[in-house]
Amino acid sequence: MLISDLLLYLEDRSNMNMRATTRPSCILLIWLAAGTMGAAQRGAPQPNRPDNPQSLQHLDAAKKTAGDDAFLANPYNFFCIAGNARAQNNNAPVLAEGQPFVFGDLTVTPIAIPGHTPGSLAFIFPVKENGRTRTAGLFGGTVLTTGILTTDALKQYTQSIAHYLETARKLNVEVELQNHPIFDGTPERLARIKSAKPGDTNPFVVGNDRYIKMWNIVSECIQAEIARREGA
Repeated sequence: MLISDLLLYLEDRSNMNMRATTRPSCILLIWLAAGTMGAAQRGAPQPNRPDNPQSLQHLDAAKKTAGDDAFLANPYNFFCIAGNARAQNNNAPVLAEGQPFVFGDLTVTPIAIPGHTPGSLAFIFPVKENGRTRTAGLFGGTVLTTGILTTDALKQYTQSIAHYLETARKLNVEVELQNHPIFDGTPERLARIKSAKPGDTNPFVVGNDRYIKMWNIVSECIQAEIARREGA
C-alpha cells in the first residue's frame, strides 16, 4: 500500500466524500477501523464533572508529554477537555488478534483494543513511499465521546492503548493514520503534502517515539476523566 493512497482517502474522509480512485485495500482498512462488532459499552449519558487533584495529575502528565510539539498538542487539545461530543460508527467484521490477514498484496496485523466497543481493532501494516517501506499504525477504536461510555469501558480502553503500544513499539510503527482524522492534525498535514517541495519530509511519518507519546497523551486524558468520576 502506498502512503499516497491512504492520504487520498484521508483527504476525502475529511471532506466527507470518498473518491472513486482510492485503492480498495485502503478503503477496506479504514472501513474496518471505522467500525466495530457489537454495540458500544454505553451507560447513561455522563454529566460534565469538575476536575479534582487526581484528574489534574493526568491532565498535567499529558500536557508535559505534549510539550511544545504541535503534532502532540492535537490529541491533548482534543481529548483533555471534558464533554467532547462526536458521533460513532458501530459496524465491523470479525477479525482475530495475532492472525494477520492478506488483502491483495497487503498483509495486516490486527490488534484487539476493546473499550470503545468489545470488538474494536487496531491495524499495523506496511506502507511504501519513494521505494522505502515503513510501518503504519491505525488505531481503529478511538473514543471521541467519553460521556456515553461507562467508567469500566474507559478503564478497559486505557488498558487497550497500553496493550497496543507494546506491539507498536516492537514493530516500530512510525506512520500515524486515523479513521477519525479530526484530532491528529490530518487536515493541516494534508495541506503540507500538497505544498511540499522535493526533499520535504512527509508529515505523516512521525517516528516511533512521537507515535507512542501521542497515544500516551490520549491515555492520560482518558484517565483524567476516570479520576473525575471516581473523585465525585
